[in-house]
Amino acid sequence: MKRERVEFRTSTVELKQFEKAADILGMNLSSFLRTIALERSSEILRRQESILLNNKDRDAFLAALDNPPEPNKALKQAYKDYKRLVKRG
Repeated sequence: MKRERVEFRTSTVELKQFEKAADILGMNLSSFLRTIALERSSEILRRQESILLNNKDRDAFLAALDNPPEPNKALKQAYKDYKRLVKRG
């Protein structure tokens, strides 16, 4: 059961466009906007959650995992700072 409500302001031109598109799909305006918003938000989340690499980048990434470089001075200091902060918290 749907209980939450979302409202937003729009221009007359935008509203007419939304209504026309909803009508073409045989949907009421509310269903149309909810469907489109869900599709678009799912697409955004999917893109955010996945990383696509070409073959060269994939090979470089896997090589770095197999043979990680020695930590440099800045990384060692960051680790010390982190450990110090974690012990306080």
